[in-house]
Amino acid sequence: CCIEPRIAAAALVAPAFILMPRLLGAPAAAGPPVLVLNGSVDPLVPPAPTRATTAGFAPPWYFVEIPGAGHSDLIEAVGDPDPPLEVSRQALVAFFDEHLGGASGATSAVLATLAAAGNGVDLAE
Repeated sequence: CCIEPRIAAAALVAPAFILMPRLLGAPAAAGPPVLVLNGSVDPLVPPAPTRATTAGFAPPWYFVEIPGAGHSDLIEAVGDPDPPLEVSRQALVAFFDEHLGGASGATSAVLATLAAAGNGVDLAE
């Protein structure tokens, strides 16, 4: 993933390209930190292959599976409040605060809270 040297961090939300290995190619031996968000009931991008591909990325990488979320629930406000959208917001803000803003440990701290709330979280730091 993401071998462009100017990319300091990458967030992938319901990344359909993961299902097309020819587009992705083999994961790079080194790369920027990557956060991947996937809904547990995403009919277009199932979480299992996304999780498996994410595990092949160079660390640090983070994978969050949001229970009950479909494909666009992760980025679109569908209700008030919209729990999947709030989980995405928290994970994305922490990830970019840490990897672009220097807030050491922000991602792990927020992901621990999200895991305790029932979200599926995997990571390699």
